[in-house]
Amino acid sequence: MSKSNKKDELDFDSWEKKDLIEYIKKNINNKKENIKENNIDTQNKNKGKKKGNREFDFTKCSYRYIALKIAYFGWNYQGFAAQAEDSNVSTIEGHLFDALKILKLIQDRKTCHYSLCGRTDKGVSAFSQIVGLYVRSALKNDLSKGIYSYDELKKLKKNNISPVNDPMDISNDEEKDSEDNNISFTESLNESVIQATEHEMDYVNMLNRLLPSDIRILAWSPIKSTFNARYGCSYRKYHYFFSSQDLDIELMQKACKKFEGQHDFRNFCKIDPTKPNKFERTIYSCSIFKANDISQLGHSQENKDISSSTNSNNHPFDIYTFEIKGMAFLWHQVRCCMAILFLIGKHKENIDIIDKLFNVTDEKDQGKPIYDLAPEIPLVLVDTGYPKNTFYWINDRNPLLSKNEATNYINYIKNLSLLLETWQNEAIKLSQISKLILDHWNFQFQMNQNSSGSDINAREENTSILSQNQSKFFDILKYIQSYNLDGWYNSKRMQKIPIKSDISVTNTSNYVPLLKRKKCNSFNEAYERKKQKKGNDSSIKE
Repeated sequence: MSKSNKKDELDFDSWEKKDLIEYIKKNINNKKENIKENNIDTQNKNKGKKKGNREFDFTKCSYRYIALKIAYFGWNYQGFAAQAEDSNVSTIEGHLFDALKILKLIQDRKTCHYSLCGRTDKGVSAFSQIVGLYVRSALKNDLSKGIYSYDELKKLKKNNISPVNDPMDISNDEEKDSEDNNISFTESLNESVIQATEHEMDYVNMLNRLLPSDIRILAWSPIKSTFNARYGCSYRKYHYFFSSQDLDIELMQKACKKFEGQHDFRNFCKIDPTKPNKFERTIYSCSIFKANDISQLGHSQENKDISSSTNSNNHPFDIYTFEIKGMAFLWHQVRCCMAILFLIGKHKENIDIIDKLFNVTDEKDQGKPIYDLAPEIPLVLVDTGYPKNTFYWINDRNPLLSKNEATNYINYIKNLSLLLETWQNEAIKLSQISKLILDHWNFQFQMNQNSSGSDINAREENTSILSQNQSKFFDILKYIQSYNLDGWYNSKRMQKIPIKSDISVTNTSNYVPLLKRKKCNSFNEAYERKKQKKGNDSSIKE
């Protein structure tokens, strides 16, 4: 194509096919380049203008004071209390505060006026843990309904709320013994406060969606501004689960009654020299009974009455519960009590050992005899008591508005489905372990019979210990149990024991009575040592 003026160039009719194709390709490429350059310019202009995480303004929110009822299995956690933020330690409280912060229900721990009923140690569970705190509300501030603006809440905290216990205190600190603890009821919540829950956030569902499946919020309740989860608690009830083995359950039942009343429990706890040397605690009730099992639903049960049963009727695989109820407990107090009960149940200590361990004063304190703690996994905080009318529990969003009864169970059904899944998995594991115990014995019994020249046919299906030599099995079981002086199966202990050919012989090793054992440091000795160490550390820093 010859080069001519501009009009000629655009006279496509006179162009040859080759020139037209070349022109079209060139224009297409130019347009692509222009689009690319425009996109880059647009991106450069918008760079830095990308929507960021806007700071949440807590000053524009309204707040209400609520209690949370929490249940958790502590098996996989390092206790309830949260650790330092930079630590990787997994705790129940740590997960709770993470969820509260993600949902912007609280700004931080310090500003939410947080209190809790009591701490649990590593591995210990709770089914009725109570915490109180101020959280963000979906409603407009209205003092008559217990809904506060940010400034009103700030003023309330400053003028009306007295300082509470250090939130990082450990659980063995002495509980405040106030007259309020003896009040059996309190004035009901204002009706307007209860009505104000109708359109509130679904706190239960919101938190449970973020929490691990073994930590569950069961319900929430509006509470008065004077509420304190720790000092308002009138009692705490613990359950300790254990297998009966060869324990004398009736004797243990009689022995546990000695814990009832007011006693000095310094020989039944772990001494903490940083806390006041006040070891008197009041226990309201103690008992031992056969544990409930979900498979017994629908059947009549009188498992708390063991007075008619004899020790010979207790099956070694039955599960029993030690229940202890009191206003406050010392550090490891329940596990220490259980350890002594195990020794009594094994007939290693007389029942009066409890009276002797109680017979101690500051002047006569020579230190606690050294003995092993009962394991932590079986211990559960099952109930916590507060004066009547303290709470108005809610586990769904609109309990007052809903006319359909089924909708009032939505969050309960969600929690129950998770618990049933856990129960199913663990129950199946238990059945598999039980099956292996039976099969392993049948196999062992057959090998022994074959080695002795007996003619034993191949193992039939569904054979059990009952169809084999049951007495021999229980001889072996008794031999193993004779080494469980703490009432707990311990495979590591058995690995170190030279097994004799005559397994009918039980443990004859010398047992050292508690009162003849070495002693731990008394409180005064531990306190002086702590004081001296603190002084040495200070001098080193200087």
